Amino acid sequence: MKSLSKPTASAPDPLLEIDRLSVDIRSERGVVRVVDEVSFAVGPRETVALVGESGSGKSVTSMSVLGLLPPRITRTHGSVRFEGRELLGLKPGELDRVRGDDIAMIFQEPMTSLNPAFTVGEQIAEQVRRHRGVSRRAARDRAVEVLDLVGVPSAAERLKAYPHEFSGGMRQRVMMAMALSCEPKLVIADEPTTALDVTIQALVLSELRALQERFGMSVLFITHDLGVVAEIADKVVVMYGGHLVETGRTAEVFASPRHPYTEALLRSVPQGDTAGSRLWSIPGTMPTPEALPRGCRFHPRCPYAQRGVCDTDEPPLEPVGDGRTSRCVRRADLRLTGIGADTGGIGAREAAPLGGPALPGGDRT
Repeated sequence: MKSLSKPTASAPDPLLEIDRLSVDIRSERGVVRVVDEVSFAVGPRETVALVGESGSGKSVTSMSVLGLLPPRITRTHGSVRFEGRELLGLKPGELDRVRGDDIAMIFQEPMTSLNPAFTVGEQIAEQVRRHRGVSRRAARDRAVEVLDLVGVPSAAERLKAYPHEFSGGMRQRVMMAMALSCEPKLVIADEPTTALDVTIQALVLSELRALQERFGMSVLFITHDLGVVAEIADKVVVMYGGHLVETGRTAEVFASPRHPYTEALLRSVPQGDTAGSRLWSIPGTMPTPEALPRGCRFHPRCPYAQRGVCDTDEPPLEPVGDGRTSRCVRRADLRLTGIGADTGGIGAREAAPLGGPALPGGDRT
C-alpha cells in the first residue's frame, strides 16, 4: 500500500495522556458534571479499552479528546495531551488539522456518521485531500486502496455507491477505511461493533487488529463488551457514574478484579457452558449525573456494600500495585473472582462475598 507523505515526529511516551479530565453540561436543571476527573494514558502501538455500561461517561470522554462536544452547552476541564501537545483550548482550525490526520475516530453508528448525499468514495477522498493536499485522482486512488484494505470487495466499483447501498458490516468497514486513509497515529473506536452480529463483529475486530499491527497505530476502544476487551486490549480502564473505578493490564484485571463493579461486568458476560441457564445481570441501574448517591457511586448496586463504610465518603482512586488502581474502600478484604482473559469462554465464576451487613439494594445471591 502506498504511503502518502507525512511529517514525522518523535512521539513521547505516552502518545495520549488524559489528566483529570472533567466535563460539565449545562441544561435546564443547571450544570451537571458527567465526567469527573478521569485520568489515563495510551502508549504507542497500545490498545486501551474504556469500559462501562451505557451512561458511564465513555463516549463523552472520547469525544472530549477531539473537541467534538457542543461548546455552547459543555465546559471541559483538565488536560488532554497528544504527543505532549495540549489539545484542550486549541482553536478550531488547529484542532481540525489533528482530527482525521493524527487522530481518527470510528463512530458507533456509521449510518448517522456518513453523509447520505455523497458517495463513500467522495467522503473518503475529501478527507485525504484536506489533510494531504493531493489531487482528486490521487485522493480517489487512496480511497480505493483503503477500501480494499478493509475488505470491501470490488473497491473501485463500490467507490461510487452511497452509504445506504452497503450492509451494516460494510458501512462499518467504510468508516474504518476513512479513519485509516491518512494513517493516523491514534484511532478512537467508539463501540464500532455494537450493531453488528457476532460473525461480522469477529471479522471487523480481526481486521482492526491486523491494521493496527500493519500501521503501528494506537487504539482507544470504547465498549461495554468485555468479550471484545479480552480479544484486543492491552489495558482496561473501567468507568462508572462518570469516573474511573479500576485500571490495569487486561490479563491482570480479568484474572483478579479489584473493584466489585469490574467483577459484576465479568459475571454478566455469557460463558460457553451456560446454555439454557438464566444469565446473571447487575441489579439496579446506572445513576444519573443529577442523582449520584453519597459515598461510593456503585454502592446501591453492590453486593458487598456496608452501611457506614460505603455510603459515607466517596473513595479515591488509589494504586493497588503493578500499575493498577482501584476505587473501593473494601478492596483489601474482598475476595473478588475473575477469569482468564486468554480463555475461550469469557465469563466469571460465582463470586464469594465476605460477611458484613449489606446496604439496602445489595444482592448476595
